[in-house]
Amino acid sequence: MEIILKEASFGAEISAVVVMPDHVHILMAARDLSRAVKRIKGVSARRCNLLTNHRGTVWQADSFVESVKNTEQYDGYLKYIVRNPVLAGLTTKSADYRWLWLR
Repeated sequence: MEIILKEASFGAEISAVVVMPDHVHILMAARDLSRAVKRIKGVSARRCNLLTNHRGTVWQADSFVESVKNTEQYDGYLKYIVRNPVLAGLTTKSADYRWLWLR
């Protein structure tokens, strides 16, 4: 989470993040979205490998990046991110999920 939020200092405006057991959702605006995602994946993979004393791939090569076209779509993505831990059975209330961050 810390690595993702730090990306804001590199020109990304982050609105929401949820870290799930096997993936992450980030709602953000950035001048260069592909570069921001690449940086987040690279830094977080290195940190994960250091913490687990592991070497190798952490993330899938592909990233699913979508541009938000309007306010309605933004609201839909935000609701999905907030509800994701509940839908996955990780918590009964989104507000109680430790790995959810909202601006």
